Amino acid sequence: MPQSVALKGLPFTVLNVTNAYSGLTIGYHTGLTTAVVWIGGIATPNTTAADIYLKTAAATAVTSCASADLANTTDLIFSCTYRANA
Repeated sequence: MPQSVALKGLPFTVLNVTNAYSGLTIGYHTGLTTAVVWIGGIATPNTTAADIYLKTAAATAVTSCASADLANTTDLIFSCTYRANA
């Protein structure tokens, strides 16, 4: 089973409220091994991580980004704003 990609080590724990997901926007990407029409993510409540998702042209839904979708030359420029636990 492919390993899902997550950005770990956010500076603060994401607010622990059910379904209070915050979006992660990837404004620029290059060097992926999979052709995508969208890539982004969510900061998961009560963690210090954001999970990355993507959508290919043929897909009808987003799927988790797998480690095989990335290469040693992959570049991502992203922004994530989220509410932190007090």
